[in-house]
Amino acid sequence: PALPPAATLGWLLALLALAQPVQVQAPPRKALGVDLAVVLDLSPSMEARDLAPTRLERARLELERLLERLRGRGDRLGLVAFAANAYPLLPPTADRALFRETVAALEPRDLRPGSHLGRALEVARRLLASSPPGARAVLLLSDGEAHDGEGAVRAEARALAREGIPLLALGLGTPEGAPVPGPGGSLLVRDGTPVRSRLHAGRLQELTRLTGGAYAEAAAGDPWPALLRALEGATRPAPLEGVGGRHRSLAAWPLAAALALFLWSWRGLPRRAAPHAVPAFLAAPLLASSGPSQAGPWAAWEELAARRALVHGRPAQALAAYRHLPGWRARLGEGAAAYRLGRLEEALAAFREAARAAPGARERAVALLNVGNALARLGRLQEAGTAWREALRLDPGLRAAALNLERLQALRLRAGPGGTGRAGATAGIGPPGPRGAGAGTGGLEPLLQRWQAALKTAPGPTPGEEAERSFAVRWLVGQADDARTVRLLEGPPW
Repeated sequence: PALPPAATLGWLLALLALAQPVQVQAPPRKALGVDLAVVLDLSPSMEARDLAPTRLERARLELERLLERLRGRGDRLGLVAFAANAYPLLPPTADRALFRETVAALEPRDLRPGSHLGRALEVARRLLASSPPGARAVLLLSDGEAHDGEGAVRAEARALAREGIPLLALGLGTPEGAPVPGPGGSLLVRDGTPVRSRLHAGRLQELTRLTGGAYAEAAAGDPWPALLRALEGATRPAPLEGVGGRHRSLAAWPLAAALALFLWSWRGLPRRAAPHAVPAFLAAPLLASSGPSQAGPWAAWEELAARRALVHGRPAQALAAYRHLPGWRARLGEGAAAYRLGRLEEALAAFREAARAAPGARERAVALLNVGNALARLGRLQEAGTAWREALRLDPGLRAAALNLERLQALRLRAGPGGTGRAGATAGIGPPGPRGAGAGTGGLEPLLQRWQAALKTAPGPTPGEEAERSFAVRWLVGQADDARTVRLLEGPPW
């Protein structure tokens, strides 16, 4: 039966509450300040304990001290976190509570291990692109480790200098250094020796010199007087929007009126319809309180939460989160989550959508690499080879695509005549061959067994080489760890 007019009006009021109406009690005011992009190092070395309790915890403490010193000023703070990749988490904002909560929630395990310092400076520079010239700066909190090479890091420092953006750096660590903790509380070991991380003070000093900024060390005492003096000397405060302002939510009023109308109209509803009206309405306050999820900095925060779910083995939760996020990175995450759930067709569709939505050649190459991985798992090896070659054409430095193609070629040559050569051709290398076990109804398992049998009987390789090639096959067709197979963050970071 049709709803009574009172119930219809109640639903209209509930929808109005969902729009989150507010009363502006004090409009946002302009205040003189500087936009400061804070770049926080989340690489594994930040867990070293040469600063108590760890370098990362010391960084959090120093940021708390910075917030105290900035109290009453009109500066806005943005946030970039980096390890193997860099993530713009907050645009410059006057919401200090949001900045504090975001910093407190970050953990190194949320990001892939690595330390791409140059990429972090690039993301920070882009974060400040719309800030007033002369009223912007970058604050780096790091031990100075850089896996992307001195040239790349210095190039990004010079790019900051060309745009008049000074770099302030707070060095975290000591010259003596400390061992780097690994998974499960053990020490990170390389070639049988514990990895020891030291403060790269010289690198950080050079970067700040190139940009006209300043450098200080957390171990030397309170660094903020010197760094803030340098900030004041290198920038000119400008009027910034969005500082201050107060508003009061009015959503409770239409909700209360809607509730009254629903209770009134319930009496006139048929007995079978009434129970359905109230539970549906009771969900409205929850929906109204949630507010828009994609506005402002929350989209970046939700992307980090989705990434965290993926990293910590909750692919179903990650898939649901990524599906509601826009952009090519969200499509990559959606594909990775579907891949780990074994929903390969969905993963392939998401990776292809990421390739279509990619903003540049490098990003499209990363998406096509994942397209090839999904195709390989589906047994469509010829198409996988095509995707990997296209990824390599777009980005010749994408090592995973080159490695997949090179190892596949080596496996085809090693297999020689007798059937496995046809499997190599099916994989998209060399002239097309007859339909074989790899691409036909036999699926990947028979192809895997044939390749492994060919490797075991081929003359010449040492046991180590044989094991390495056997792992290469498992990696190629997705039998190894998914974190290695789905190269979500492989190649030049996006």
